Parts: sequence; C-alpha cells; structure tokens
Amino acid sequence: MGAEPGSLRSALGAMGVVLAVFVGLAGLPRLFATRGAALVGREAPDFQLRLVANGGALERDSTLLSLRALRGHPVVLDFWATWCGPCRAQAPIVDGIARRWSDRGVTVIGIDTDTPDQGDPGPFAVAHGLSYPIVHDVSGETSRDYGVSVLPTLVVVSSEGRVVALRTGVTEGAEIERLIRGSL
Repeated sequence: MGAEPGSLRSALGAMGVVLAVFVGLAGLPRLFATRGAALVGREAPDFQLRLVANGGALERDSTLLSLRALRGHPVVLDFWATWCGPCRAQAPIVDGIARRWSDRGVTVIGIDTDTPDQGDPGPFAVAHGLSYPIVHDVSGETSRDYGVSVLPTLVVVSSEGRVVALRTGVTEGAEIERLIRGSL
C-alpha cells in the first residue's frame, strides 16, 4: 500500500516550507554581518554610553563616554558580553593591545552588550584585570548601529572617525595590531 498522492504532496509541501524557513533563518547572521561590514569606509556612528569600569584610563571626569569625544585618536571598539566564551578568550588580547598602544594615542573601548539580567561588566572587568575603559550598551542601540550580530565584534575607527575595519569572532593580537597600523 502506498501513501495517498494528496497526503504525500501535502507532506512534501510542509517539508519545503520548513526547509525554506530554516534556510532563511540561517542567512540572517550574514545579513547583519553585511550591514556591519557596510560601515567600513564610512563615518562611525556616534554613541554616548555609561562608563562602568576603568574610566580613569581616559583621563576624563565623566560617567558617560561618546565616540565624538575621542575624535583625533584611532579607536578600537570591542563589542562583547560577560556570558560569551569567545569574548572571554579575546578580553586579555584586547587588554594587551590597549596597554601596548595607549602611549601611541590609540584608545581601546570595551562595549558590553549584556542585558541587566545577563551579567555586570564592571565586576567582570575588575575580576579579569582589564585595564581599558568599559561602557555598557544596555539598550542595544549602539550594537544595532554597528550591525553587531556576532560576539565578539571588533571595530577599528580612524582618528578622522571613519570605520577602517570590522572583524567578528576572536581576533588575534597580531591582526588587531595590523588593523591599528592601517588606521594611523
């Protein structure tokens, strides 16, 4: 006995819909990554976020940090979260970059993307010995402006305020240094 032609057609149709939805969802990260990559060569979106750790490294008396205030210096933005394993692996790399390049005018800013129920970036930075300033993108607006869909995401901004590079996933120190040299 075989399946009824109508029910077979119906089952194949349902499988087709499921496959189409799956393929569509699989492409979403690429769509957002493309949006972020489209920023390369353009003016970096400004932000004003609350400093939650290491604000003294900026030698400013403010609890808020804007990208505009850093104009004139190359800036490395590291989008991360406390719960993100790859972000935890990249944090000491980024800290080493911040320490090595600060005397050459490069500013490294960690942009934490945790929601309030996910983690607290201030104590995390202290516990892990991070020396660079950390701001908190509680609303997610800055992450959206930069097209961040994968953590960690690293963005290098020139002293003129243009995005010169964007990388997703863990980026090795030598690659970050190469990107910084390209921004000088």
